[in-house]
Amino acid sequence: MKIIYAYQLTGNGHAARAQEIIPILKEFADVDVLASGSQSQLKLDTTIKYKFKGISLFYNKSGGISNFKTLFKNNYALFIKNCFQVSLNKYDLVINDFEPVTAWAAFFNNTPIISLSHQASLWFNETPKPDKIDFLSYLVLKCYAPIKIKYGFHFKSYHKNIFKPIIRSKIKNLEPKKGKK
Repeated sequence: MKIIYAYQLTGNGHAARAQEIIPILKEFADVDVLASGSQSQLKLDTTIKYKFKGISLFYNKSGGISNFKTLFKNNYALFIKNCFQVSLNKYDLVINDFEPVTAWAAFFNNTPIISLSHQASLWFNETPKPDKIDFLSYLVLKCYAPIKIKYGFHFKSYHKNIFKPIIRSKIKNLEPKKGKK
């Protein structure tokens, strides 16, 4: 079996999940890795076969998404070109962690793809939502990586397709120490 695992480099959560999921997948299949974006500091212990600039989300000083920076710091023509460049037809399975290039490539080519991401958990009716939904945030969530088959990660399992977060082995295996902090 041949799998492409695609994750995005906005923040470190997607890379942290990839660090744990990819080695498990490699026990059962031949796995290629695709990453897009530019806002992550975590490195994988595996080769990234495809690297794209993608669409990065940029943040403001208070930690929220900066709509202005996100709108003007991305190269949308290059993104569209990348969506048509990436060939998914040689893979038996496409797994996507909120990564836009493969999501849109699969959309345009009607390629089966599944989402494994925190963002996927937000689409289930059972997941709590704020009283007031910000339209632009909703639009980004809906259009950034459009995938129909979703499996989410959240702090509570609100639905049968939502699982608890994946914690990196490196973090789980730390020895706690008492100190002043």
